[in-house]
Parts: sequence; structure tokens; C-alpha cells
Amino acid sequence: MRTSIALLVGVVALTISAAANADEERRLVPDSAVTLRIVERNGEELAVEVTNPTADVATFNRVGLYFVPVGPPGDSPQRLGVVEGDEVTSVAPHQTIRVTLQGYCLDEHRSSPDAKTHYTLASRRMPTDLTHALAGAAHHTSDPQRAIWRVRAQSPTKLIGDSPRDAAASSHALAVDARARVIDE
Repeated sequence: MRTSIALLVGVVALTISAAANADEERRLVPDSAVTLRIVERNGEELAVEVTNPTADVATFNRVGLYFVPVGPPGDSPQRLGVVEGDEVTSVAPHQTIRVTLQGYCLDEHRSSPDAKTHYTLASRRMPTDLTHALAGAAHHTSDPQRAIWRVRAQSPTKLIGDSPRDAAASSHALAVDARARVIDE
């Protein structure tokens, strides 16, 4: 009997702990009243829950959001940025919706994320100029990932999760791009 009660108490404690951790993972979406929680990641695609905790209708704009891998920036894989999906979604008061976000790798010089890589929503959006450049590049090519890396190399804008190797890689990419332009001319 005591073993059963101890087991039951342990299961309840784990359940409460898991629920608390899920709530802690919810992040305020920059420039919005809604919160976001990553439910699942499949490669660069993220299934998220978007919740409006307010008593008013709120909006959710996915473009310009980016996700940073959990861990030290110097050893982390690529950050994932959302550059497609121009529609702004209205979220009713106290409503939670599930949305799939297509992310693109933002750091060509970093390793690819594996299935175990955990991400968190960055506390600010990518700068508007960078977001527009990335979105334009992604929309006008058959290889959006390569186009996004090219734009990032030409616009080494600092983002949350930067490391010293990011600055060095950006400088190298700019030098290679400049040499390629001279050869083409």
C-alpha cells in the first residue's frame, strides 16, 4: 500500500513538473500580445501553439521571428528564421491556435540542427531590412535556402545567439563574394 501511494505521489509530482516546464517554455512573441510555445520540430519546420492571454483580439505575424538553439552560441547549430507566410493571423481572446512555421537555416557556417536540438524563440524579431531581404530572396528562387545564406553573407546583421565565429564567418563570406564579383566582371 505504501509503495502504491509513493508511486502515485511520484507520478503526480512528475506530471505537475512537466506542466510547469511547458508553461515556462511559453515566450512572448516580439511586437505582439500573444505567446508562443514550440510543440514539435521536424527538421526546420516548427509546430507551435500561439496563445492570446488577453481579453482583446490580438494578431500573430510569423515573418521575422527566429529561433535560437539552446546552448552556448560558439557550439550551437544554425538559428532558424521565418521569412515566409505574409498573412497576419487574428487570435481571439484567450484562444490558443496551432500553427506550422517553415524555418530556414540562417548560419551557413554552423552545423545543421539534429533531431535533439532544442530551440527557443528569440526575444526580438530580425531587423525589418534583413527580414525583407530574406523574404524577397526566398520568394524569387528555386533554392530558397541557398538564397537566404547568400543574403545573410551580404548582410551580417547581429542576431541573438551570435558568437565570435559568426563575425569571422561573415567577414570571410563577404571577402569570397567580393572576389567572385571581380572575377565575373
